[in-house]
Order: sequence, then structure tokens, then C-alpha cells
Amino acid sequence: MRSCFKSVVTATCLAVAICAICLMSLLFATQTAQAGNIYDKDGFKLDFSFEAAAIYIKSDNTYFGAGQNITSKKDIYWTEYYIKPSLSSTYTLGNSTTIYANLAAIGQATRGDGNINSSDNGDDMAIDKAYIGWKSGKLFETEDLFDLSVGRQNFLVGRGFFMYKQGGDDPSAYWLAPNSHFNNTAIARINWKPVRADFAWVQTNEASSDTQSYGVNIEYFNEQFAALDQATLAVAYFNTAESDKSGWDGLDVYNIRANFAPLATMGMSDLYISAEYVKQENSGSHDVDADAYFAEIGYNFSKVLWTPKLFYRYAYFSGDDPATVTTDESYQYYFEGGTGWGTWYTEILGDYYGFNNNSQNQIQLEVHPSESLSAGIIYYSMDSDEGNKKIGDELNIYADYVINDWVSIGGCYAWASPDAVAKSEFGFDNAQKIELYTYLYF
Repeated sequence: MRSCFKSVVTATCLAVAICAICLMSLLFATQTAQAGNIYDKDGFKLDFSFEAAAIYIKSDNTYFGAGQNITSKKDIYWTEYYIKPSLSSTYTLGNSTTIYANLAAIGQATRGDGNINSSDNGDDMAIDKAYIGWKSGKLFETEDLFDLSVGRQNFLVGRGFFMYKQGGDDPSAYWLAPNSHFNNTAIARINWKPVRADFAWVQTNEASSDTQSYGVNIEYFNEQFAALDQATLAVAYFNTAESDKSGWDGLDVYNIRANFAPLATMGMSDLYISAEYVKQENSGSHDVDADAYFAEIGYNFSKVLWTPKLFYRYAYFSGDDPATVTTDESYQYYFEGGTGWGTWYTEILGDYYGFNNNSQNQIQLEVHPSESLSAGIIYYSMDSDEGNKKIGDELNIYADYVINDWVSIGGCYAWASPDAVAKSEFGFDNAQKIELYTYLYF
């Protein structure tokens, strides 16, 4: 009875919140953003922020006609929602050092047919962030040389290909994935320009195999060759000290990254190269020898109408070799994630095959007709690693519109055609998906 009552209360709260998202989006679309400061006196500052989002997704010929897992329903739709109120504070001490903290709650829900892998409609309310930290300010010659923090927070390494977040405590809001934290962390950041380093311990929740990892991330910045607001060169190493996931106890993960504008000294800083490599190794009762990488080259036409950006990316994720019985070569996603269309995930093939046993060729063109509007088109071709056969092709067309500082809307149309691998595993029908979202922040 108590469990039933809790579910009813949760669902009711989320239903009210869902209506509020749409209503507030309409109200705020005609307003200008205002500061969320609550208190600012004697070195203590307290701010409030609120974000919410809703998305409608329609998937036709799911899994190329094989249908949704569990139900085998070919054509499905679902809606996802979340709300996230947050309080952040800073207190500046007399010696210019700063204590900061953040507390954020989240409510999220899925309604409709579930998602491509489940017909369940989940909902959840939980603490998204709860951390406290200290910055050294001007205590040393380099401002904020040290930044120490503990608690439930996110930890991003590079562009998120290797490490970004654990995911949520609940499978609801599958596509929006609004949870931006690890369950627990202890992070020491050292900013000694042009070099910075992170020494981190992160722990995930039970839904993410109750994993504990520790390691270091070291980055070097060269302003002359800077690209993508990322480190010019970087390396990272993490060890999984404990995990419920098979093969992860003792897993060593190595990462190297590069982002640079190679012709910057010749006045061509619009050309950039970005690459990253991840190696996973383990020995013992479950040997692991897997890797993943991507290489990207792009050009920002900064002086052309609508400032187009064109890039090509090749990404690879190793698969298990059946000839090596005692060693697992299949790459297992660590804690990756990303934002923006075309960042690691494809809308259809990526949902079906994930980060394992495949390679992807990606060409993306994005234009900006105005400061508020961006649009683009993406083509993907995916092949399997083991067997070297083609999985399929995919085309995405997307647009994002920022109404004002508070409200943005957007959507994507995705179409995918199966090839040999997908036809043998799922079906022969072309799949398509429509995604429409609204996002509110203040």
C-alpha cells in the first residue's frame, strides 16, 4: 500500500510538473531572462535555477520491422519529461578563497509506449546533485590553482567520449537522460596554466553496476592552436577498483586525446583536427583487451553566410573475437555521454547497436541562419567490426531554435536503411524516427 501511494504521489507531482513545463514555456517565451540571485551580501551568494524539458518521440518500423523489445510493436511513440530545480551558493573568505556548494533535485517520467527497448512507463524523483567544494582563489600566484570537491556531481573528461556521467537511478527519461552526476565523487583539480590535472574517485549507483573508479586526467592547452574549446593534448588513466559488472574488477582504462588547429599560424584557424583513443585491459578470471577511437577533421566557414560547419568523423568500437575464447575484445562503454546532434550517438543505428562491435563513418553539415537558429544534416554509415559486414545507413535532419534566454525548441527527423547485418538480426524495413522537444531554463 505504501509503495502504491508513493507511486501515485510521484505520478501526480510529475503530471503537474509536465503541465507547468508547457505553460511556463509559453509564458517565458515573451519575457527576458532575469538573474536567479536570492541573496548576495557579505561575501555569501545564493542562486536559484530551474530547468525543465519535454520531448515527443515517434519510432516507425522499430528495429527495422522486428518491433520493440518485449512487445514486438513496430510503430511506437512516447513522451519524456523532467524538471530540475537547483540551489547553488558561494562564500568568499577574507583570503579570497571560496567555498561553493550545489543541491539539485530531479523529477522525470516517461509516458506512452515506453521506448525502443521497454514498454514500461517509469517515473522517478531523486537528488541529482549534492556537492561541496573549495577553490584557492588568489592564495597562490595562479588564481584558483586548487579546486577540491566531494559529493554527487558530474565529472567530464574531454568531449565525453571516454567519461561524462553515470546515468540515472531510474530508466525513465531514456532519451533526455537528464541526470548529470556520479553517485559520489572526490575530485582534486589543479589549474597550473597551460597544464591542468584532475585526480578523481567516482562511484556509480546500482543501476550502473555499483562501480568505483579512480584515476587522473592531465591536459595541456596551447592557445595558438586551440580548437573546440578543448585541451590541445591530454592523457588519462582510470582503474576500476570495484564493480558488479563482469570483467570490470581491476579494469585498466587508458585514454589519449588531441584537439588542434594545425594551420593556425598560417591564418587558417577554422580548420581543426580532433582525435581520441581508449584502451581497456584486464587480466585474471575475465581477460579484457578492447579499444575504441575516433578521428575527426572539420572546417568552420566563419566568413561565409550562415557560417557553415562541415566535418567528417570515423569512430570505431571493437567487438569480441570468437577465436579467442578466454579474452573478451568487445568494447564496453565506460561513462561516456555528450550533448548536441551527432555527438557519439546516432538516432537510430546508435540506439540499436550502441558502442560495441561497429565502426561509423559520419559526415555532418551545420548552418546558422541567425544567432537563434541552427540546422543541419548528418549521414552515417555503420559496419560491424567482427565479420566486416555493413549494418546500415542513416540520415538525420535537425533544427534548434532559441526563442530567448529561457526557452528553446527543436527537433530531428531520422531515417535508416538496414544492410546485411541488420537484416539478419532484425528486419528488412526502413526505420524512421521523429523527435520534437522544448527546453526551459532560468
